[in-house]
Amino acid sequence: MTSDDERYAADAPIMQNAWAFAKAFWVDHDMEETWLCTDPLMRRCWVQAWMHPLLDELRADGYDRDQVVEDLVKDQPAHELWAPFARTQLKGAAMQPVDVETWGIKVNPEPVALDVELLHLLPKPAGGVIQPGETYTSQPLLMRFEQGEGWRVLNLVGVVPPTPGWPPVLQ
Repeated sequence: MTSDDERYAADAPIMQNAWAFAKAFWVDHDMEETWLCTDPLMRRCWVQAWMHPLLDELRADGYDRDQVVEDLVKDQPAHELWAPFARTQLKGAAMQPVDVETWGIKVNPEPVALDVELLHLLPKPAGGVIQPGETYTSQPLLMRFEQGEGWRVLNLVGVVPPTPGWPPVLQ
């Protein structure tokens, strides 16, 4: 096996898991599957970002913001606010025209930190290869590896790990 083959083999799990997320979110619009492909830190920040402008209304309806977050970040949320959260996120996902035939993930993930790598989801360039000097738009997918869980999306808004809070910092 050549060193290029070894590198591609080593990158295969991160690429497969990034595409599993992209397919679930942007292609299939399946928030439950998307959630399983998402790092718990990103889940927390994602939920907080959704809840932040609604805090007064949620409080008036008797919800405890921190308990709602804890309930929604689970692998399989059963909270009554899961459906409205998922629905609003999928509406936004529909704006990105990702499909299996015309989109792909740029090879050679960029190391960011220990067990954190940056990938780029992008429309496939003509000929399948980005030419030197050619510009392209891409969707970042910051991935983190956890023992036992594998690679999951740590951020899809920015290229640094998100920070929880009210509001969270995603970029």
